[in-house]
Amino acid sequence: MQQETLRILVVDDESDVLEITCRMLKRLQHETVAVGGGAEAIQLLQTEPFDLAVVDTNMPGVDGNAVRRFIKENLPDLKVITASAMPPETGEGQLEPERHTYLRKPYQIVELQGAIERLMQRSLSI
Repeated sequence: MQQETLRILVVDDESDVLEITCRMLKRLQHETVAVGGGAEAIQLLQTEPFDLAVVDTNMPGVDGNAVRRFIKENLPDLKVITASAMPPETGEGQLEPERHTYLRKPYQIVELQGAIERLMQRSLSI
């Protein structure tokens, strides 16, 4: 079964993580747009369509929680993978389970692919 090509926003303040994640996603045949911070992500989300966002939690300034909050309030169909070296958080900015999943850094391409497939499968079953 061939996987659908998705347009994915990747948000991380660490340039090496940003580059590696985009490389993995391109290898999985997805289109990527990379930004280095939350403010830039929110600005882009207001003007460009995405199927999915991979968002780092711990960033200076506008962090991943603020990005998730913006998505929750403004983009009801956008799926989100939260990527962090810290354990998953609960509470403010958290999205519904059918729209959100968590990946612990560092992650491998198979983990990223699995997270994407789970999110896309959940959206088909609701």
